[in-house]
Amino acid sequence: MIKFLGPLGAFIVLIILGLFVVLNNFQKVRVNLGFVTFERVPITVLTIVGLILGMLLMLLVGIDSDLKVRAILHDRLRAETEEEDVLLDKKKPGIVDTITEETVTEAD
Repeated sequence: MIKFLGPLGAFIVLIILGLFVVLNNFQKVRVNLGFVTFERVPITVLTIVGLILGMLLMLLVGIDSDLKVRAILHDRLRAETEEEDVLLDKKKPGIVDTITEETVTEAD
C-alpha cells in the first residue's frame, strides 16, 4: 500500500494542475523578477514553470542527504563483507562470531 503513495500523490498534483490550467486558460499576468519584467505571461505557464522549479529544488536539496546515507550503507556493507570473509576463512584464532557468540579457533 505504501508504494502507491508516491505515484498517487503525483497523480493528484497533476489533476489539480490540470484543473487550474482549464479554469485559468486565458488569464495573463505581469511577472516582475526584479531585473526583468515579462508582460502578458499566461498564468498556466507560470504555474507549470513554478512546479518544475520546485521539484528541481527539492531534488537538489535531497541529493546531499541521499549521498550521505548511501555512503554509510556502502561502508557498512563493506565491513560486513570483510567480517564474513574472515569468519568463512576460520584461519585466524580468537575471532568471535557476533551472531552466534562462538569463538572461531581453526579451520574444519
